[in-house]
Amino acid sequence: MTAIVTKSRSETPARWLPVMLIALAFSILTGYSTFTHEMWLDEMQAWLIATDTSFSELFGALHYEAHPGAWHLLLRLASLIAPAPETMQVLHWLIAVAAVLLFCLFAPFTLTEKLLLVLGYYQGYEYSVISRNYGPGWFFLVLALIFYTRQRYIPAALSAFVMVHCNVFVWIIALAFLFAQFALAIAGRILQKLPPQTLRPSTYAALAIVALGLATSFYSMYPAADYGFYLFAEHQHNIRPVLFSIGWAFVPAVDPTIWFAKLNWYHHLPSDAVSLLLSLAICVWIYRVFVTDFRSGLFFAIAATGLLLFFLIFYTGQVRHHGHLFLAFLAAFWLKRMGENPAERERVSVVHAVFLILLGLQFLQGLAAHLDEFRHPFSQGKQAAAFLRQDSYRNSLLVADPDYAAVTISGYLGKKIYS
Repeated sequence: MTAIVTKSRSETPARWLPVMLIALAFSILTGYSTFTHEMWLDEMQAWLIATDTSFSELFGALHYEAHPGAWHLLLRLASLIAPAPETMQVLHWLIAVAAVLLFCLFAPFTLTEKLLLVLGYYQGYEYSVISRNYGPGWFFLVLALIFYTRQRYIPAALSAFVMVHCNVFVWIIALAFLFAQFALAIAGRILQKLPPQTLRPSTYAALAIVALGLATSFYSMYPAADYGFYLFAEHQHNIRPVLFSIGWAFVPAVDPTIWFAKLNWYHHLPSDAVSLLLSLAICVWIYRVFVTDFRSGLFFAIAATGLLLFFLIFYTGQVRHHGHLFLAFLAAFWLKRMGENPAERERVSVVHAVFLILLGLQFLQGLAAHLDEFRHPFSQGKQAAAFLRQDSYRNSLLVADPDYAAVTISGYLGKKIYS
């Protein structure tokens, strides 16, 4: 496998202090929000599946989750240490802090960009405070990029192996990277009319590890025949919100007048014309970013196409899903930036100015999300569970509707609830 970039020369001991200060600010802000955050359906359901099933039942349940099982296995191990659902929040927060620390130490971005990005909406709230499998996916993406850009292919492949078992969206990103690499290798052989190149055994091993990860992850999350996901997918194919997701993935739109879990429902967003213009402007800017680096641009183009097709065919998605368009861009931009020297990274240009503006908007949205977290309980599941612990309800048979309320309360209560 041919490396896209060379090793970075930007990491020096003098940069560690500001990096540690950024990580400390991230830890304090997200730590406070995490431990005041009341979990909801999607968070608690993973915890209940991980802790209330045997290993064989767990992998059977994944076919009804549309996600692979790395996060569930991590939760299973964490529950052996402490069985309370808050253990999941501690684990997720530690993973988020580790991801930010590694990103700030090794990513080829300026300190200003790093500060705005890690405190922005995705890294600073959605993938850190809300305990889901998207945070671990971001962590292992960072780890894989660090190893890959240093030509340490086996550790990079092992990181990618775990990453693709975190969620379907990073699975698409990893598959896109492999497609881009193979396409570039084949094109290079054809254009130069050279005989097939013999790769090192370690490269073959790395390819085999990633391929095995993609295959096993796909099998584990493949929907069961009686899963409603098939029926749900029949009602997709709405191009409008998919087109809009391109713009709003880079400028996450959160309407403060609605319940926070309903982020990015498109009838609450500005007009179609504004949404479409934003998406078109983002596409033009992305072209400007990668016009001088075909390798990174091809990787992002394939990843974005895969994600948008998923949104179109299977699930339109919300802001947490569309954020993976931004993660794919960030990974491709990382690879492009590694080929630049520090002076080029600091150089003021239209591309870099727009990037800072986008990060600034994400930063403001992240602060707004934390403020909303401080002001309003996310689910009120913990308060409901405390009420049901009273003596008069302790031994009652509990039936709840709708299901998202039942799952949340069941997790906090530590008791089965029928739905």
